[in-house]
Amino acid sequence: MLPQVEEAVLRNNPDFATLYTTLTTVILNPDGSTKADAGAKERAAEARNARLRAAKNHLLVQAITATAAPPPAEAGGTAPDGKVGGAAARRLARATTRTALVPPPKPSNELPPDLMDLLMLLPPLMQLVNTPQTSSTSSSLSSSSPSSSTLSAEDVELLLSSPPFTSLPEHLPRLAGLVSENLQAAARGVARVANPATNPSYLHRAVPGLPAQVAGLQQAIVHTRLKLAAARHATSTALLHLLDQQATALSSFIRTLEAKHGPVARSLELRAAEVALDAQAAEVDATASLAAAQRAVYPPEAMAALRNYARHLRDSKMRLEETLRERKALLLDYGIDVDGLEDDDADDGNDGNDRNDGRGARRPRDDKARMMREMARVYREMGQQVESVKGDLARLQKR
Repeated sequence: MLPQVEEAVLRNNPDFATLYTTLTTVILNPDGSTKADAGAKERAAEARNARLRAAKNHLLVQAITATAAPPPAEAGGTAPDGKVGGAAARRLARATTRTALVPPPKPSNELPPDLMDLLMLLPPLMQLVNTPQTSSTSSSLSSSSPSSSTLSAEDVELLLSSPPFTSLPEHLPRLAGLVSENLQAAARGVARVANPATNPSYLHRAVPGLPAQVAGLQQAIVHTRLKLAAARHATSTALLHLLDQQATALSSFIRTLEAKHGPVARSLELRAAEVALDAQAAEVDATASLAAAQRAVYPPEAMAALRNYARHLRDSKMRLEETLRERKALLLDYGIDVDGLEDDDADDGNDGNDRNDGRGARRPRDDKARMMREMARVYREMGQQVESVKGDLARLQKR
């Protein structure tokens, strides 16, 4: 699979981004192979044929080996107390899976000795005959098979002309039946795994479609891996973008903190505190100056005199109010209601004439008040005339 490149690298390098796009879409396949290889199809066909041959040989060897193998021991992986340990449980699970996919072979006492010998010798012979003449393959086979050597055509002919291979044509039909039963059972097991919802009685119908189904699953796995890689790349890119945003936010936050609690902010804060202290000191000085001026303008003797004068004014006001009430009471005895006169003066614009009672007659108090006012007027005129006569007499005496 081609390596993924960060979006920031592609964004900061447009030429490299163009080259990377050309490589991934035009020149190279997703597995890294080139698209312009003329012999790629031939090699792919050869590799496919080789894989088919190896798969067929492997299936035949496994089927023959399973036919000749003894039945698995059931008590080998169990603990003495009936509980299964970790490694024993895994071995038992693998054995159970193999048993479910491949039916147990027939007991050895049901097969002829010649057929049993063939079943035991055919798998190693088939592996040696189908081994390619390459050092790498022979070295890999050396770890999986007892012998890493290969057989020539003469050796194969010599083995086939020797017992028990001389009885192979005689036992071939029965051997083919046993191998076919094992292959069909294995195919049904694979179909059961690939189609878990299918009725077991209809699993044989799904066997012909297993190659296409397995190929589809393999393609789906490849596409899923590609999508997973793309999703991982997108997630990593989004994570990097998120980390960049978080770093930017942290930088802004740090700058804000520095602006709020940094040297400049502290200097401004100290200056503001100094100005506030100066203002408080000025306020205290102004208060002290005001108190000193008040003490200079109003000494204690003047303040005592002013307090005595204010007390005298309050007493005079109280005496005046008392005298006013007495005079009003005296005038009320004479029939003059000063409060009523004030009300009449206020209501002159609405009433116009003297107030009458409901039947048109003047009230007695109003008549008495009018009479008293007339007497006061006459008294005042008489006083004026007396003063005028006194003035004339004084002038005459001066002559």
